[in-house]
Amino acid sequence: MNDRDLALAALVQTRQRGEPMPATVRVSGAVSDTQRFLESFRFDRREAWPAISELLSEFNSRPLVSEIAGSL
Repeated sequence: MNDRDLALAALVQTRQRGEPMPATVRVSGAVSDTQRFLESFRFDRREAWPAISELLSEFNSRPLVSEIAGSL
C-alpha cells in the first residue's frame, strides 16, 4: 500500500462512521480535491486489499480499487 491507498482507506473509514467527506485530501504533502482524488482511481484494476473491502458491507467479495473509490 502506498500513501494514496492509505488516504483512500481513511476516506472509507470516514464514510463508515457516517461523517461528512472532507473537501480535500492530503497525500504526501500535496492537497487535492476529494472528488478528483477519488476519480483518480477510476481505472485502478487492482483487487482491493481485505482490510478496506471489509469496511464496506455492500461488497460480498473483494472488489477492485476503482469500485471502492466509485462507491464513495
